Amino acid sequence: MKYDASNISRKNFEEILNLSSDAIIALDEFRKIIIFNTAAEELFGYDEAEILGQSLDILLPENVRPYHDKYLDTFDKHSVRSRSMVKRSTVQGRTKSNTLIPLDISIQKHTKGGILRYSAVIREMSSHFAAIDVLEKSKERLSRAQRIAHLGHWEWNILTGGLIWSDEIYRIFGQTKGVDEVSYENFLNVIHPEDRSNVANYVAWCVEHKMPYVIMHRIICPNGEEKIVREKGEIFCNEEGTAVRMDGTVQDITESWEREKKLREVSEQAKAANKAKSQFLATMSHELRTPLNAIIGLSTMIEEEIFGPILPDKYKEYVTDIKKSGYHLLSHINNILDVSNVEMKKIEAVRVEVASKNLIETSIQMVKTQSFSKNIHYNISIDDQLQDIYVDPTHCKKILINLLSNAIKFSHHGGEIRIKLNSDIHNKNLVFLVQDFGVGFSDKDVDTLFMPFTQMDMDFSRKYEGAGLGLSIVKALTEAQGGHVTLESTVGEGTLVKVTLPINILENDSRWI
Repeated sequence: MKYDASNISRKNFEEILNLSSDAIIALDEFRKIIIFNTAAEELFGYDEAEILGQSLDILLPENVRPYHDKYLDTFDKHSVRSRSMVKRSTVQGRTKSNTLIPLDISIQKHTKGGILRYSAVIREMSSHFAAIDVLEKSKERLSRAQRIAHLGHWEWNILTGGLIWSDEIYRIFGQTKGVDEVSYENFLNVIHPEDRSNVANYVAWCVEHKMPYVIMHRIICPNGEEKIVREKGEIFCNEEGTAVRMDGTVQDITESWEREKKLREVSEQAKAANKAKSQFLATMSHELRTPLNAIIGLSTMIEEEIFGPILPDKYKEYVTDIKKSGYHLLSHINNILDVSNVEMKKIEAVRVEVASKNLIETSIQMVKTQSFSKNIHYNISIDDQLQDIYVDPTHCKKILINLLSNAIKFSHHGGEIRIKLNSDIHNKNLVFLVQDFGVGFSDKDVDTLFMPFTQMDMDFSRKYEGAGLGLSIVKALTEAQGGHVTLESTVGEGTLVKVTLPINILENDSRWI
């Protein structure tokens, strides 16, 4: 059905004009404003009564006014009857408050001879240009971040093979945007020949199984430079479940790869050097023990006058000093040998049934001379259920000897050392406790005491003797039996060392049932 436009009243036209959200302005053949709708009033700040009959110059920036008539003359001569001005250049309008605003203007020319000659539909573009500005700044930030991180993004059309790269990928691959063709085939050609088939097969597998794509491989740039890159991708499917697109990133990790490679090499060299050191210490300890045993043995025989009486008593004192020094040196050599065995992982636990009281008393006997020198008193407490224990006696004896030696060393003259052996049936553990009431350590010192060759005071003029191996040996021998060791200490109040070992139950032992 065809409608007769003549039935539409002037009131209807005015209603259409004023309900429009876009500003509408019309000029007569003299280029005076004859239509200025409500949206135009809101945009430019003029009332219709102020603007009708005025030249369009009132709405134009001053620098545009001298040329505007020429623009219209050119438009008149052109066959096109409608034109969007924003496509040609940035267009601005001037408000009543003399503010310039960006505009999108579509102008139309009407048939000559009528009252209406030109009309324009105008839209304010501040928010549009602000959004574009935000977008451009966001793109700049993204590009800058990608450049700093050596990270680019790509989109691959699986069906067509088309590939889109960000600017950073061109830089990583040594390609020139707009010159080098970007396609999946050319991407494969950049990959190192030895890695190419592996990458291609992996890509095909990810597409087939619709799985994430994560891989590291080498590339060769046009200038011959070799790089290491890490790629990640994600598959996108259509409604039928067919993989149609993969989006992802590529990052140049050459520097970090080389750095990690050097660190690995340095680490391997350090491990080799540490192993060589441990082997050297073990060999030297064995070599030193042979003549030292002879020194101790002969000095003992002389002290006990097996070869006959020693005439001057002074010589007997010398021999005793030689023997004591020999045992002292042997103790250090044995500790070094233990540390070497720990580092070379040669420590194993061999558990047998042991009388706990005998184990503790034998350990105390081994530090008897050290105890006598400081008049140390012992307080021993053994859980009734732990008269016999199932442990490695050699390891446990060394643990106790080292703990007692430390406790004596850091105790005051005439001090007390408490030794307790408790059971923890719930956690199936047995616990050795060795406590002194001597000088104690600060929290800072406690953190390093289990490190080999570490003492509270490591100066050559230090007050306390020793190589700082005791607690590191205790830790290693405890862990070799599946246990752990802890230390609590307070400066001026003393130290408590707790060695916890798993209870290894003998067959048919009813104590733990």
